[in-house]
Amino acid sequence: MCLGQIGSLLPHVVVPSILAAFLIPEWHLSGAQAGLLAGSGAAGYMLTVPVLATLTDRIDARKILIAGSALSALGTLLFGLFADKSPWLLLPLMLIYAITVPADSGALTSGMSMAAEPNYRGATMAMHSTVGFSLSALGAWAAGVALDAAGGPQSASAWMAAFSVLAAGILLGPLALYWSRRETQ
Repeated sequence: MCLGQIGSLLPHVVVPSILAAFLIPEWHLSGAQAGLLAGSGAAGYMLTVPVLATLTDRIDARKILIAGSALSALGTLLFGLFADKSPWLLLPLMLIYAITVPADSGALTSGMSMAAEPNYRGATMAMHSTVGFSLSALGAWAAGVALDAAGGPQSASAWMAAFSVLAAGILLGPLALYWSRRETQ
């Protein structure tokens, strides 16, 4: 399930780095405007974590993971589609994306916690988070490679390529779940 954690966190690293490196100068954003756009993702996440992360107490975590990952991947693809448009089109997409992330992250963390031996839950959670966040940093590199390979930051199709790589990464969680279920049957 670490694959799922890595995939669900890929855009967390990429969006702020792309915002700073490319979008602020391209859109002529002030610091306050850039902060509002970047912060909207964190605000949406913060507001929805208490609700969505606790859904696994009532609903099968696999269903939440699949739905959350699918919506996160869709939001990421939409971000790529509109990356060369107005930042004000991206603001609601950032909020929508941020609302879907706690669903898959919460399901992954819950599943990891339930699978861990009780005496090692703390260490398992620390390792899960460390691996997930550390390897998700590769998302910025992978998106940058896709961006360059597809024509660079001035190309609308290159943005779609970069965010398609991220969307594919998000879908690692449901794929890992599928593979793990096949092995246990």
